[in-house]
Amino acid sequence: MSLRLITPATTLPVTLAEAKLAHRFDASDLDTDITAMIQDATRLAEHEVGQCLMPQTWQLTLDAFPECIRLTRPPVASVTSVQYVDTAGVLQTLAPSAYTLDTSSGFGLAYLLPAYGTSWPATRDQAQAVIVRFVAGYADAASVPSHLKRQVKIFVAMMLDDPVQLADRLAAIDKVWDRA
Repeated sequence: MSLRLITPATTLPVTLAEAKLAHRFDASDLDTDITAMIQDATRLAEHEVGQCLMPQTWQLTLDAFPECIRLTRPPVASVTSVQYVDTAGVLQTLAPSAYTLDTSSGFGLAYLLPAYGTSWPATRDQAQAVIVRFVAGYADAASVPSHLKRQVKIFVAMMLDDPVQLADRLAAIDKVWDRA
């Protein structure tokens, strides 16, 4: 099993103005640096809470279909595609009607299940025979819970106080998610 970021978020959960207001920072000469800090702080917050804050596309690969597929980057907004290598070795794409996305958990967990009355198709016995692409993250910055936005602002404050303080944590996150 592997999980890989395909398309990173293109927007941030906290604006430059919000970050500056939270830290009573009026000067504009560091706006570029603070924007970069918001990006880094967002990555740190996502890692700490195990959630995606803004929409981004992920790819999960599995060696076979399990009973249900747990999508581990909540909140999951949608499934883009489910592909599999059939027993003849041909890559197939499942119709959206062949599976159901269950996001009803109160803990933000998401599961992909075969549609009612069906089962997953047989796959070839090989590594990475199942490929699931999905979009995770809140719809927009206004939908991100305030406690998560606050966490981003706290990390920005830490970086403003000591710009290298969180560098090792960021490097480790980038290594795990291939964002370097």
